[in-house]
Amino acid sequence: MLIIEISLQLSGTLYALITNKKLYNNVIYNEELLWFGKNNINDRVNIERVSSQYKESGLYSLRRNSNYMMIVCNNLDHRPSQMDGLHFDLWYKDFNILCDSGTYSYANNYDKQFTMIRNHNTVQVENLEQMKKIGQFLCYDWIKCKTLKAETNEFNGILISNNGRYTHHKNVTVTEDGFKILDKVNAKEDYQNCYLYLHTPYHTEIQNNKIIINNQKEFECEIVFDNMIKIQKRSTFISLYYYEKIEATEIKIENKFRNRKCEFSYEIKIKSNGG
Repeated sequence: MLIIEISLQLSGTLYALITNKKLYNNVIYNEELLWFGKNNINDRVNIERVSSQYKESGLYSLRRNSNYMMIVCNNLDHRPSQMDGLHFDLWYKDFNILCDSGTYSYANNYDKQFTMIRNHNTVQVENLEQMKKIGQFLCYDWIKCKTLKAETNEFNGILISNNGRYTHHKNVTVTEDGFKILDKVNAKEDYQNCYLYLHTPYHTEIQNNKIIINNQKEFECEIVFDNMIKIQKRSTFISLYYYEKIEATEIKIENKFRNRKCEFSYEIKIKSNGG
């Protein structure tokens, strides 16, 4: 989420300096304009936001109406530092409903947890990380990611983990009011459990195979699973800004391997609460 906000700030600043018009109304995204003394720009350009593919960076966006999903599927040429292969962020308008845990700090041991799989919205096999880690930043046995399909209304990608000897295949399709997601894991070894982690700063309820996340004034998000799974939640922290953290909810969805295969099939529906 921090990377997205920095990107929005930079793009908004450059656009405003060149055109004398704002890209965004949100004061957070316009913070740099204040530093440049450009607090008198009132006109805002209206640019249609569409699904986009940034293959070089391995970032993909899917949009419909006010719903927006960002998916990470990249092969890095330099050292990776986070276990975020096939992670996704979910937004409704300016509300980051599902997010990663951020960075917090590079200066102490506490922040190590922020780099691990369970602090991203992706799948974990048993207690394995996607890669083997050395010290604070370095990894080896790097994951390999490949985008199989990236279109306006669908994303299809695969992750290969040498550390766990498994593949994670993610398919996302856009619906009228949200997204349908299928996460399929195929392992070369015998494992018992597979987990899908999700993180949100908003109020969360669990009802059987359904997760409800809401901001009463703005939205309600339902995540409904097709298969039999176990859902738990616990309090955690996310870091929106360096060396700052806020309370949030970690949602842990558990399923079993059968014949070295496991999957999570679910649909996300978002509706406005009139805000």
